[in-house]
Amino acid sequence: MLHARDIVDLIYILCVGFLIISGNALVILAFWKGPRQIRTLTNYFVVNLSFSDLMVGCFSVPFRVCVRLGKTKEGSRNYEYFIALDVLCGTISALCLTAISIERTFAVKYPAMHYNLSKKPVLFAIVMTWIIGLLLAALKLIIGRHSINSPYTLLIMVISFFLPLFIIIVSYVIIFFTAMSVNQSPNLRKEIRVAKTISLIIGLFTICWMPFFIVNILYYYCGDYTSTKLCSVIKSESISTWIVNIVVSLRISNSMMNFFVYAVRSPIFRTTFKSLVFKMFRVVCNMKTIEAKSFSLYKNGSKKGSLNFFLKKDKKQDQKETLWKQKSVA
Repeated sequence: MLHARDIVDLIYILCVGFLIISGNALVILAFWKGPRQIRTLTNYFVVNLSFSDLMVGCFSVPFRVCVRLGKTKEGSRNYEYFIALDVLCGTISALCLTAISIERTFAVKYPAMHYNLSKKPVLFAIVMTWIIGLLLAALKLIIGRHSINSPYTLLIMVISFFLPLFIIIVSYVIIFFTAMSVNQSPNLRKEIRVAKTISLIIGLFTICWMPFFIVNILYYYCGDYTSTKLCSVIKSESISTWIVNIVVSLRISNSMMNFFVYAVRSPIFRTTFKSLVFKMFRVVCNMKTIEAKSFSLYKNGSKKGSLNFFLKKDKKQDQKETLWKQKSVA
């Protein structure tokens, strides 16, 4: 039996999953179909981030739904696969934001060199985020359920959160002092405005992921010190379930937020989103109109426009072609 809390959680996760898939798909389409100005070096990282978030919506959200419904049990092999997928997506997101921060620092600190920068270093950085993510996910599958209270947990927390967060903070400190110490040209103001948008994305990432890693640290600590009062509270079933549900839902929610940040902060993304949505709406309306007209013609039985008329006509034409071929052979 599902409790009211589980039903509310399921509805929330399903709504978030829809927003994750639709929002990140629009970001990827905007980069692919949008104007040339949208394909900047920073936005290559943004699209990579959207791919990892899209994986969360396509795989992690259905998995969480299966767990809530009791279709997937903790400790099963399928459970381990999806946890490894979570490790992959989280690591790619954190490393991608780190790479964006370094790229923004380079753009503000050394604008001339950044202007002449090619796509190769950016593509190399994107490939490296996937390689590191896949290695950590594969290691998770090898260790399995024994990774909860092992050094692997600390390794994940360092590589996927604390080290990237440290690099991001240092990068934005450099950006801040550079912006304050030099005369801001129009191009530099543009780079700083992009950096502010990325800083908002990073802030949301930190807010959504920080509770998740804090809880992981507490569970790691309580693995060896179960007699302490704090650990006894955390390990209690009611508190544990409530905390885990909140931090997991918050972590998943981060995957839908980037779309709204771009829609509000980036004029070129906002315009491209509107254009794409309008085109899709127009295609759907045209398809419905064609279906309605076809159904109407079919229902009325009009010989000038009905489907039966065209089908009979095609059959007669096929018969004529068959007779003509037979005569030709003879």
